[in-house]
Amino acid sequence: MQTQRAKRTENKVRKKDITYVSLDSKSVLAGETFQAMTATERGVCLTLILYLDANGGSVIFDSRILSRICNCENFDEVWEKIKHSFRKKGAKIFHKMVSKELTRTVKLLQTRRQAGLKGANARWQTDNKAITNRSDCDSEAKLSNANRSEDKRRENIPSRDL
Repeated sequence: MQTQRAKRTENKVRKKDITYVSLDSKSVLAGETFQAMTATERGVCLTLILYLDANGGSVIFDSRILSRICNCENFDEVWEKIKHSFRKKGAKIFHKMVSKELTRTVKLLQTRRQAGLKGANARWQTDNKAITNRSDCDSEAKLSNANRSEDKRRENIPSRDL
């Protein structure tokens, strides 16, 4: 018997289970703030967006670690210029587009999972009836096989005509 918590986690799609998220490159490239960035700022911004996407939408903000991830020696200076693109809540950073896409993907996967379960239940309900009806056919087939084997035995009995 499953607990309520196990049932909830069984049906719940976790952000870390998502392997693909559609990021809208047109909206990123068309943004005025992105166009005004230098190559270094763009590289750091896109690296952080991809890193956030790969880590479920949030990352602990540690400038020393993030500078190594982004391969940027002057990360603190660059961060001051791009931080308006990110939200900082407590010790973690988020990006609006990444959070939105992850949420949309979770809802889409839940909808597809529910549709799949509904289809499987419908299919197995009809197959279950077919199996039940099949057992009637199986008993008829067994009787038929039994009659044939009885006929063969009669054919193999030698006649007593002398």
